[in-house]
Amino acid sequence: MRDLGLDYEAAGHGIQSAIRFEMTKIGFPDSGMLVNFLKHLRVAVDMRASDTHGLASLLIEKGLISGEEYAEAMRLAANEELARYEDHIREAYGLPKGASFR
Repeated sequence: MRDLGLDYEAAGHGIQSAIRFEMTKIGFPDSGMLVNFLKHLRVAVDMRASDTHGLASLLIEKGLISGEEYAEAMRLAANEELARYEDHIREAYGLPKGASFR
């Protein structure tokens, strides 16, 4: 991993600025509620990914888990997230018990 010497908040702000720059380059307007929402959503997703990568890398490097164990845990977590969404959507929108997004 590359260490730019930044603290967590400064790196996060840099990520936000880079995302906003890219958004303007691909045609998003400079302002607006929807544009700001999309930027914040993208920053949150990217920061969550970097947090997960940092933690997983540390645990694997220290020999506490293997890459294979991490991959299996991620697979199971994705399955749980899908099941949670399916439960929520069935309850919130009255879809039948067997309805799924698979």
